[in-house]
Order: sequence, then structure tokens, then C-alpha cells
Amino acid sequence: MSSGKSRTPIPGWLLPVFASIFLLIASSGIWLYQHEKVRAINAASEQLEAVATLLKHQIINWRQERYGDGQTLSESSGLISEIDRVLKKEPAANTNHVLERLRSLTTNYRYHDVLLIDLNNKIHLSATGRNKPLSSEVLHDIKKASVNRLPVITDIHRTPESGKPHMDVVVPLFTSKDKSARQIGSILLQIDLDTFLYPTLEKWPLPSETAEVLLVRQNGNEVLFLKNIRSSKNSALNKRIASSEREVPSVMAVFGEKQGIVDGKDYNGTPVLAYITKVDDTNWLLISKISRTEALAAWQFAAYLIIAVTLGLLLSATGLFGWIYQSHGLQRYKSLYAAEEAAREFRERFLLAFDASPIALSIATSQDGRFIDINSQFERVFGWSKAEVIGHNSIEIGLWPNSEIRREWISSLQR
Repeated sequence: MSSGKSRTPIPGWLLPVFASIFLLIASSGIWLYQHEKVRAINAASEQLEAVATLLKHQIINWRQERYGDGQTLSESSGLISEIDRVLKKEPAANTNHVLERLRSLTTNYRYHDVLLIDLNNKIHLSATGRNKPLSSEVLHDIKKASVNRLPVITDIHRTPESGKPHMDVVVPLFTSKDKSARQIGSILLQIDLDTFLYPTLEKWPLPSETAEVLLVRQNGNEVLFLKNIRSSKNSALNKRIASSEREVPSVMAVFGEKQGIVDGKDYNGTPVLAYITKVDDTNWLLISKISRTEALAAWQFAAYLIIAVTLGLLLSATGLFGWIYQSHGLQRYKSLYAAEEAAREFRERFLLAFDASPIALSIATSQDGRFIDINSQFERVFGWSKAEVIGHNSIEIGLWPNSEIRREWISSLQR
């Protein structure tokens, strides 16, 4: 058996098959990894869109209801006539009755306050007893409503008393619908945003640690937040973001005029997935958002599982390749061992027969007659021991008188 170590050759078919299996497993793992990521993003995007769309329609309907309240008041000829008498201070005027009508609006329609404004823009009556001057924003909207002869829903602004964000429905009061009708004043329906708008925007259909709805609008070169953000309970009409912050979804919405799904960074720098939509008939933009980490949380678990399974399959394929290679090497080793064992047995039988032969035998090289081995009969016949013969040629020990005669004898054997 040979003492030298030889590397077992790899079967020609094994490497291509292993490479194909390896690539198939790896590519399948990568494809599944990316597919699950896209699926998670799509699922989060659909949820963001559904939430934003639902809230937008709720806001639109809510605003339409408030406008309808104003429209109903503007067409209430009996109430308008009674208010006209009160403002003119006629003897038949029933101020208390008008005040009760205003208070009933706060009770039945959940308005924070209802104000009667005269033509000098002074508060004549208030359901809550307010007497502070009106803000410049409200005065502007009173003028707008009077010119258009239609109710106006103001933007979100602060109350002069508390600074709390609120809205108003400005209802111009005319003696009739005729273009020549006389305006007698206006009614302000003051909306407490905590009764509907803000609580509605705080809702999220599923438990979430980062999901949030933002309501913003443009304010010069900044984005103005119209409701509190998750991390600050006093940010409505206070928090602003500069237009230069182009990665923030609210800036994308206001200054980039983007709508739909966007990737960006939150107002606090957190990577988020967001959906942007515009609220009809307003300058508001509604943004539903969630951190990318939370949006991809389910995918992260699936990703770890996919990676583990892929690596497991790759290791299994490698192990199978090694087992096949070892099996092939073992089979080759057995074949070589059997061949060498057969050769060894043949040598042993030959040497046994060689040494036991009654004929004087020797093994020598044909070129120079140098002895390799002699049998016992050779020692007895010629009187030389193995030590004296092996390694020497036939001329040196005197078996042939000269090399020429030996060469002729060898030639005769080869013919």
C-alpha cells in the first residue's frame, strides 16, 4: 500500500450540481426576503391610506355639518327678525329669548359658545357671557361672509381669552334672501375642537406605539401644526418646521405638493412611512404616519426566519456535498486498498515460490546485470551470500568474464 497521500478527485458532475443547488437556495432566500419586505411595506401603506382617507372624509362631513348649521341659521327668518329687534333695541325686543336660543345651540349642537355680533363687529350677546374683542382673523372672516352673503368656516386659530385653538362658523344675518336685503349683524358659532376634531384625529384602528395623524398647513415659509403631536401636548399652532427640511413628510406635503405614500424622516428625525392627503375645501393637509421600524416589525421576524432557513439549507447542501465527496473518496480508497492488497498477496506468493525454487534464480537489471535479489538455491550453487551479491553486477562478482558475452546472451533472450 502506498504511503503517499493523494487527494480524492471530485466527480465531474458534483460541482455543477452543487453550484446550481447553492445558487437556487441563495436566490430563493433573497427573493423571499425582498418579497416579504415589499409585502410588509404595502400592508403598512394600505393601512396608512385607509386611516387617512377615513379621517379625511370624517373631517369633510363634519365641516359640512357645521356649514349646514350656519346655513340653517341664515335662513331662520323668525330668529333673524327677533335678533333685528334686539339689535335695534325696540320695545318689543325679547333679548332673553334670543339669548336662550343661542344657549340652546351650545347645548344641542355642542358649540363652545354662540355670539351675536352687531354691524360694528362688537359682541352684543354671548351664550357664555364673553365680552372680549374679536381677533383679526375672525373680523376678516366676518367681512368675507358679509360680502359673499354665505356662511364661512374659519381656519383653526386661538381664542383671545385662553389662547386655546378653536374654529368659528361665521353666519351673516340678512333680513331676506334678496340682493337688496339689509344685513343686521352676524352670528359666530364657536367650535371647541376637543369635542370632535382633535379626538377623531387621535384615533388609530390598531394598537401602535408610533402611529400618528398630523394636521398641518402652510404658514409663510414654514409648516404649521394645527393639532398636538404625540411628543408634545402644547404644539398645536406652536410647532413649526422650516421649508428647508425636505425629508420631513409634512414639508413634502406643504412645499413639495406630494400626496400618497412617501418615505421620510419625522419631525424628530425618526425614519417613517407616511401617507399624505389634502382635506377638500381647506388649506389643510392630513398625514398619517408610522415609524419604519414598527411598520416592518412583522417583516423583521420573518426576515430572521428566512435568513435562518436559507443558511440552514445552504449548510445542509454543503454537508450533503461533503458526504457525497467523502463517500466517493471512501469508495476509491477501498478500490485502491483492494488492488494494493491483491498486489501484496501476489508479491508474497512470488517471493515464496522464488525462494523455494530448486533452481538457482536471481533477479537483476537487464541493462547492467546488477542483482536485486537471489534465492537460497543460488547461494548454495554459487556459494555467494545475498550480502555479497545484491547491489553488485554479474561482472563484479565474476559470473561473466566480460560484459560483451553477457550482452550477447541478453540479446539472444530478447529475440
